[in-house]
Amino acid sequence: MKFIIFIIAVTTLFSCQNSVCDCVEAGEEVNEISASFFDRKYSEAGKDSLERAIEQRDAVCEPFKNMSAAELQKAASKCENLTIQVD
Repeated sequence: MKFIIFIIAVTTLFSCQNSVCDCVEAGEEVNEISASFFDRKYSEAGKDSLERAIEQRDAVCEPFKNMSAAELQKAASKCENLTIQVD
């Protein structure tokens, strides 16, 4: 859960460059694919799609890994339809 919040925060931080928003969207894609495994049988195709989504997310989010939470929240505030949860 904290990773999801981190991805959302990172995405929000860099929304002015659209890269943060892209990072958040990539994280959401990984989450959707992961959640789908609870509703279906395991398959190599499903595993492959999850691995591709994770690789894509990691590549898109790489520039934001070392940013502070405050910087990420500021950047993410410009992404549309993004809600930031701070615990």
